[in-house]
Amino acid sequence: MSILDIFLLSPEVLQAWPDLVQKLMAKNISDHNPVALTLAQENWGPKPFRWFDHWAEEVTVVESINKVCLSMSGSGISDLLKQCKEKAKEWSKSKNASSHSSITELETKVATLEAALAKENPDPSVKNKIISTCVQLWKTIRQNEREWLQKSRLRWFKEGDRNSKFFHIFATSRRSKNPISKLSSGNVVLTKPRQIKMAIHEHFRKFYNESNNLQVDRLESLQNLIDPVTTLNLEEKFTTEEISSTLSCTYGSRAPGPDGFNMNFLKKFWPKLKDSICNFFKDFYQGNVIDRNYNHSFIVLIPKVNNPSTMEDFRPISLVGCIYMLLAKVLALRMRKIAHMVIGETQFAFVPRK
Repeated sequence: MSILDIFLLSPEVLQAWPDLVQKLMAKNISDHNPVALTLAQENWGPKPFRWFDHWAEEVTVVESINKVCLSMSGSGISDLLKQCKEKAKEWSKSKNASSHSSITELETKVATLEAALAKENPDPSVKNKIISTCVQLWKTIRQNEREWLQKSRLRWFKEGDRNSKFFHIFATSRRSKNPISKLSSGNVVLTKPRQIKMAIHEHFRKFYNESNNLQVDRLESLQNLIDPVTTLNLEEKFTTEEISSTLSCTYGSRAPGPDGFNMNFLKKFWPKLKDSICNFFKDFYQGNVIDRNYNHSFIVLIPKVNNPSTMEDFRPISLVGCIYMLLAKVLALRMRKIAHMVIGETQFAFVPRK
């Protein structure tokens, strides 16, 4: 396909139809291939649950989560998060109107009330209704902006920035580029979602089942670089203060894993979840058997080149659950204290931001 065979689309078109794709059609009797602009009709499966930060401002949601935490006091954090997830999904489904339609309805209501206020001898209550409706409209617009900001994955924008149109375009642009429309497997080009998913699954099945032939002998000859006092500090029990301080300094809106919750959820409901989370850290420290659900993760393929076509063109990363992420962060902060003792200055792979 030539670089000239492209469509020029306005941002409004991309917002209205984010799933637009261009496809090359047959030449027939012409010496040129026509290019069709159409909507993608591929089914990649159900959309995973995701917690949006503005939900924590909804009284109904907060009350539901608090009731779950109260009724399941003493339960494992895995079971607790499952129930919180179900309650959040129920609330999300019960919210029939989308943010956009709610905004349109509220704007229409404000216009109607303003027209009524402009008449002679208007009802005194109309002005108060306009004020309350405008407050509700502003709140809905703000929630919509925050949701699109979270979808856009723009960390360099502050929470207070307001440009929902830009966030919407950025998010829909990412969504149109992210799907793997085709994948080369051997000499075959796969285009169906089921075929592509099976090829990716087979690739990682072979990759992670490879045997490791590396053998390390005579570890006793290695020099011990960490003194006994530092070792004791590194292996001390986890405290509530350590877990809480780590959570507070962790970026809250990272892409969630299979549980659907980000770190902002844990920050918001920390007083209710604290005991269950600390019990998990206690079990981990004592070497107890940990629920396999904590180890579940999404494997996301990040393109290493433009127009990737094979599995070698992707870099896999894992999106883990919020509890796994918190544990990894606590351990990383502990290890950071002794990193300078065991890592040389020339080992660039361990230098921050490299």
